[in-house]
Amino acid sequence: DNHAWIGWVGDSRVYHIRNGQILFRSKDHSLLQLLLDNEDLSEREADSYPMKHVIYQALGPKGTRLNPSVERIENIEHDDVFLLASDGVFEAWDDMELAYLTNQNMSDLADQLYARCLERSSDNFTFTLVKALSQ
Repeated sequence: DNHAWIGWVGDSRVYHIRNGQILFRSKDHSLLQLLLDNEDLSEREADSYPMKHVIYQALGPKGTRLNPSVERIENIEHDDVFLLASDGVFEAWDDMELAYLTNQNMSDLADQLYARCLERSSDNFTFTLVKALSQ
C-alpha cells in the first residue's frame, strides 16, 4: 500500500528523502530538541548549547522502559530513500548535504557517507540506507 512504519529512540534519526528533498525527519529525544520545540532556545543558540547531547531516551539494558516515537509514512514512491543514522553522522553532514547526496546510486552514497564520517566525526557512527522499489 505504499506506506511504511518507522520508529526511533534517542538521537538517532530517520530521514525520508525523495529527489533531493527531505520529506520527513524524525525528532531527537534530546533536551536540545525539547528546548527548540518549546521555543526556549533559538536555532542559532542551539549550535553552542553545552548540553546538546543530553538525551532522555536510549536503547539500553534489558528491561529499560522506552517510549519510542512511531510514524506512518504515506505515499512512498519508487527510488525514495530512507536513511537511518546515529548522531555521529550528523557531525559530518548537514541535512541539505544528505538530501543532495541521495540523488546518486546507493553504493556511491554509502561510500561517501562512510568516508566523510571517518574524516570529520569525533563520535561513533552507524547508518543504514533503504531504497524503495516499485512493486
